[in-house]
Amino acid sequence: MIYILDPHGALIEKRRGRNFDTGESFQAAIGPGLWFAAEHQGRGEFTLVGRTAAPGFEYEDMEIASRAELKSRFPEHREIIEKLTRA
Repeated sequence: MIYILDPHGALIEKRRGRNFDTGESFQAAIGPGLWFAAEHQGRGEFTLVGRTAAPGFEYEDMEIASRAELKSRFPEHREIIEKLTRA
């Protein structure tokens, strides 16, 4: 599962997998200005995840939010933020 938070506080859940009839897909596009996290679900012991950035990736453009910052900005999603971030 990929969880995406938009700047307005909407939580979008994108299911990964091969069961297209239930809304799963192999890939997800995540636009600029969005926070995201992934979680392994289902059968098996691992999930292989890759990420591609386009048009290009510059470390100075990357931002990793702290748990406290995300909880402050999106208090309605406190539970999922605590589950998928480090203290």
